[in-house]
Amino acid sequence: MTTTAGTDVHRARRLLGLRRQPGRLALLFMRMPRPLYHRGLGWLLGHTFLLITHRGRKTGKRRETVAMALSYEPETRAVVVCSAWGPNAEWVRNLREQPALQIQIGRERYVPEQNFLSEDEAVAVGLDFRRRHPRRLRLLAAILGWGDLSSEQAVMDLVRSRPFVSFRPSAPPEAIAHAQPARPWQRFAVVTALAVLTGLGVGLAMPRGPVTSAQAFLLLGVGLLTGLASGLILRSRWAMVLAPIAQIVAFELARLSASGPTVDAISLDGAFGPIAFVVGRGFYALVGVLPMVVGAAYGAAVARRREPKRERRLRSRIGLYLRRGATAFAALVVCGLVYLLAKPASVPPIRDANGRVVPGSIASLEQVRINGSDQWIEIRAWSPDKPVLLSIPGGPGQSDLALSRPTLGTLAKDFVVVSWDQRGIGKSYGSFDPKKLTTEQAVADTIAMTDYLRERFDERKIYVFGESGGSIIGVLAVKEHPELYHAWIGSGQMVDPHETDLRIYHDLLAYAAAHRDESVAKRLRGYGPPPYASVYAYGYVMSQYDKLAGAYTEPKAYTDALAKAGVGPFGVLGSEYALPEKMNVLRGLIDVFAVMYPQWQTIDFRRTAERLQVPVYIFTGKHELTARRDLALAWFRQLDAPIKQLYDYEDAGHATAFEHFRDLHRIMVKTVLPATYAN
Repeated sequence: MTTTAGTDVHRARRLLGLRRQPGRLALLFMRMPRPLYHRGLGWLLGHTFLLITHRGRKTGKRRETVAMALSYEPETRAVVVCSAWGPNAEWVRNLREQPALQIQIGRERYVPEQNFLSEDEAVAVGLDFRRRHPRRLRLLAAILGWGDLSSEQAVMDLVRSRPFVSFRPSAPPEAIAHAQPARPWQRFAVVTALAVLTGLGVGLAMPRGPVTSAQAFLLLGVGLLTGLASGLILRSRWAMVLAPIAQIVAFELARLSASGPTVDAISLDGAFGPIAFVVGRGFYALVGVLPMVVGAAYGAAVARRREPKRERRLRSRIGLYLRRGATAFAALVVCGLVYLLAKPASVPPIRDANGRVVPGSIASLEQVRINGSDQWIEIRAWSPDKPVLLSIPGGPGQSDLALSRPTLGTLAKDFVVVSWDQRGIGKSYGSFDPKKLTTEQAVADTIAMTDYLRERFDERKIYVFGESGGSIIGVLAVKEHPELYHAWIGSGQMVDPHETDLRIYHDLLAYAAAHRDESVAKRLRGYGPPPYASVYAYGYVMSQYDKLAGAYTEPKAYTDALAKAGVGPFGVLGSEYALPEKMNVLRGLIDVFAVMYPQWQTIDFRRTAERLQVPVYIFTGKHELTARRDLALAWFRQLDAPIKQLYDYEDAGHATAFEHFRDLHRIMVKTVLPATYAN
């Protein structure tokens, strides 16, 4: 019924001796509330618990016991407790020798009159407790091994073997003293400690912030409860500042062992800097800190309601209403955040020209275990009996699940199109581990994914498509295991990343000189020639690509398809991603790029991939960067392959196959399939 523990239990006992007498773990748990009473914070426990001060019958020293109240009468302040460990508990034996010295419950402190209840009185209290708190009784019964207490007879049998004690004030209610409130510095210390503990816990449990919806909900709940408790304890709006700052500092310290641009020191350099700050720290602040601020505001407001009201001048009332309005708005934002976090990821079904769902079609998001890592794929197909096409996204680090659906996804009428979030990317960001993220591992994952698809769809070989950075991994996989693939299809083909970057560096310096753009020239000279030491330098250089690509109009079919799908920049608005996964799309892009791209500085397919034993189809555009296009064309000219075909477009840039997705579909069906598909 009630768990209690006295401070005068010294005999050695088993660590988990909960069944017969309180063990060390039980004592530690039950003593935890005592500091709250010592610091005037016992009111946080309401009238559920009380602190009994009694005198040791042998030593004469003051002892303290925290007990659960089985009943409490607000009018008389009478409270009843029970000894869970029977009549031989030390605190019970002390009370039989000498009455309790003091009772603290809620905000009240008084010298009690005590009374050991008769058996009938104890049974009445026990049955009333069972009626009012059935769940609490079941929990206690499970912990203490009391068995099934669902029947009245079982409760009565239990009660008869345990002493019940009643306490009531010896003085009139108006003479009862209130517990001395905690001093301001004590309250500040408690709030700081609480926020630091939660910050350390969050930092250790999720060093990269919430990467799943479950983690986001956990962080939101922790933030809200921490803020509410901080406001109640501090009784001041300063809790809205103190608790978040303390938790943020602890969170950052706890995750110092994590590495990557989104968790490293803050930098706003280049295009990647602001993005890394938003997804690495901004999202954590939105999910964890904002609810804490709201909770602290409401907690402080509840605590201040107990204080005498004072007359406010007009200016003070206006300020009060503005603060309440801001808190209410922030609370609405938190409610909206809960709604967005609860919204699951989904994938649009396959529809025919009339908008009807195609019978027997596949449109699914699936998690696959690849080489010990959970990775996500999106499968789209009018029929599972079609040839399989695996798409390797660009970057390295880019997620193409949503971004490729409006374009590459149209091939689903004639292929089983599989878009893939590789290790550490997009929906697979939870598997990000810098130590395991290598080019060799990415190729091994590609081979393993290929084997999974071959077995699942009963195909001897599959097609593999790669865009930009995906073309590096794709060529390496095809070169290593040509027997697994019908053909290689490359778009925005990369050949020698280091040579490409060096040429882009010099081309941008030449552009800056020709256009007298000193800011670009100064920035590039500050970075020095590639390979760059920072991912942010690469981000800045990428933001200048348009200066070299030249003006051109993207095909209308391409822009219309993207606009209709509404997938947004980098595909983050696509339905394939839950809210945390939308952040992961950008996290993966930056963190994976920072780890993988430096490993590609020694790759040169002109020397290491002069021959491929599968048919090769390359898509390129006249507005591709010259530094990349010239190397791709040079490699293609010298390439030895059973079949090789180049498709060159006037109105295309780096993402040629996506920009001309209708041509890609036509070529795949009318040219590639007849020449390569032998199943």
